[in-house]
Amino acid sequence: MAPHTGRQFKSVFAEANIQLRNVFGMEMVELPLKEKVTVSQKRAAQRTQASTSTSSNAYVLTNVLPPRYRNATIIPPSRVPTSSTESAYTGLYTFILALVYLSPGSSISESKLESSLKKMNADNHVLGGEKTEKVLRRMEREGYIVKVREREAGGDESVDYVVGPRGKVEVGEKGVAGLVRKVFGKKDNEKEELEARLVRSLGDVVLEKRDR
Repeated sequence: MAPHTGRQFKSVFAEANIQLRNVFGMEMVELPLKEKVTVSQKRAAQRTQASTSTSSNAYVLTNVLPPRYRNATIIPPSRVPTSSTESAYTGLYTFILALVYLSPGSSISESKLESSLKKMNADNHVLGGEKTEKVLRRMEREGYIVKVREREAGGDESVDYVVGPRGKVEVGEKGVAGLVRKVFGKKDNEKEELEARLVRSLGDVVLEKRDR
């Protein structure tokens, strides 16, 4: 849109989303702002509260198709660089986001993340040979996770990971719950307990609704 048509953005945006939903089964969603996690970030936010924008002005397309249509046959992974590499990357960031979401306060320390990746034999190299550190930086750059450094009272530095804006929108609590169900929800006699644990960890938003 041209600069002088800014006031029409809401109506144009709404109409564009109607077309996206009806034709492509997609929706454009504004990314949330990065959370203020550290004490210094929160103090800085308080000082600039009056002039701080409440909008990120960044948007991403999300899938709004019914669950029964969300499979690799209908929605294959990107072919750039290759389908197998991109599907592996999607699986990896979904796994890491699950670790973050299911950790206390939805925050995981760098050491605990490294320990979890080591158990999966992914602490050094992933995605067919790329260094894990490089892939984590890509996830940070693309907004799936946020690396938070904070200087503690004794002078030591703590490093933690929290969920990034794209991680919240593209995966979120529901995506994490879906991953957990795929891995652990195979036995009927265990499903009720699994659902209860998911709700305790992730909230009522993950309550499963049957797709009709």
